[in-house]
Amino acid sequence: PIAVGAGLTSKLKNEGRVSVSYFGDGTTEEGTFHESLNLASFYKVPVLFVCENNLFSSHMHINERQPFDSVSRFAIPHKITNVTIDGNDLNEVFKVAEEAIFKLRNGEGPFFLEAVTYRWRGHVGPDENIDVGLRRKEDLNLWKKRDPIGRLEVALLSSKKLTKQNIKQINNEIEQIVKNAWLQAIDDPYPKSDQLFDTVYY
Repeated sequence: PIAVGAGLTSKLKNEGRVSVSYFGDGTTEEGTFHESLNLASFYKVPVLFVCENNLFSSHMHINERQPFDSVSRFAIPHKITNVTIDGNDLNEVFKVAEEAIFKLRNGEGPFFLEAVTYRWRGHVGPDENIDVGLRRKEDLNLWKKRDPIGRLEVALLSSKKLTKQNIKQINNEIEQIVKNAWLQAIDDPYPKSDQLFDTVYY
């Protein structure tokens, strides 16, 4: 609802902005989701709905919750343009999102993008949930072979846009950024009690 409201505000003010809402497949089982699609369609709101369909909501696979494993179908009754893509192919995600944003900026909104992927870990914590029967090791291994970062690396190397040395350098730089952030967080003092309401608005 917030993304639709922000998009509608932008439209009424002729700001030319696009609002983006990211959510998981479990969200499509909430009433406010369908209300948001309806309102966005009725007012042709420039909002991009991006569903990260990782096939799990909490501890349940989508096949245990819905009759179909694709959720882009929910856009059809509202006459919202919808596309289902491989969410682990970063080039495809970028291409389709870019096209969608172009359409939205030209008044062809809203747009529904379903990116199908897989959740490697459990709903809470680092567990894979194989030991408790929530998923199969074979499925997890299959999806790990489709790791989006690994696939992007292969694509960049095969197209000769990057070398192995470039990738190694990028990884080292990222590692250093994370390490520096961690060290700074450890060294930073705890916030003072009078800061408690600094960013709370009521």
